[in-house]
Amino acid sequence: MAKFDIVDMIHQDGVTNPSGLATMHGIALLGYFTTIQKPDAVDEDDATGTTVGSIATAHVFEAGACMKKLYGTENKGEAKDDVVGDKDSQNGKGSFTIMLPGSKADYIADRKLLNASIGIAFITMADGQVLQYGSEDFPCHFKVTWGSGNNESYRGYTITGECYGDSVIYTPGLNFTPAA
Repeated sequence: MAKFDIVDMIHQDGVTNPSGLATMHGIALLGYFTTIQKPDAVDEDDATGTTVGSIATAHVFEAGACMKKLYGTENKGEAKDDVVGDKDSQNGKGSFTIMLPGSKADYIADRKLLNASIGIAFITMADGQVLQYGSEDFPCHFKVTWGSGNNESYRGYTITGECYGDSVIYTPGLNFTPAA
């Protein structure tokens, strides 16, 4: 049995709840980190809803490394958490989609690198809250595709990530300053 109790899940009267994603996100390959923080496990003695659902201490990056900026076109992305598995054996599976406009040689190189790498994505919600997708144990696997679109559609990259485990709120937020 869980060491903490569920909370009342009721309408948050007077609290805005904007849907969608912001336009700036972060992404980091697993090798960028020296320490990746973990939320509490549900069955830890001192676990609370807050410590299970969020990470409050910033991850530690290798010297010179940091999150990389990932722009996403407004109203073209989505993040979600699903439940996978059978009864009595369920797990979470998180995923996100970001669309990045254009076509640049550096982005083609990034596409190749991301398609062959694993890492963590930091997806910013419309209200500024940052969700972390991926962990040290279950990192994100990325897929980056590109399409020309037609004359009335979208030209650019579609970046998707999938990982087992639930997303968590990453309260330290985005940080694009290289570690000392």
